[in-house]
Amino acid sequence: MTGDRRTSPRYQFPGTVEIASESLSERLLAEVRNISLGGCYILMEDPLNADAVVHLKFSLGATEFEMQGVVCNRRHGHGMGVHFGNQVKAPIAEA
Repeated sequence: MTGDRRTSPRYQFPGTVEIASESLSERLLAEVRNISLGGCYILMEDPLNADAVVHLKFSLGATEFEMQGVVCNRRHGHGMGVHFGNQVKAPIAEA
């Protein structure tokens, strides 16, 4: 596809993500469809609005890591794309 703007390969992510944002009254738990160095796609029925800043805490087994991002696209009934920017943090907990 010539319209694909991704610069990093995407990988399936069989884990979950906890989502926090100023636009939410409480944290949400959701599934991650895929993830890359540049962002991820989160499955949710009622995604946040584009440009919402989100704090994400990913969990895969006993490993957790956190990222901050911005919602770059949303599709009601499906999910939202989140762009990470140029940040990478080390895991915060491992078993």
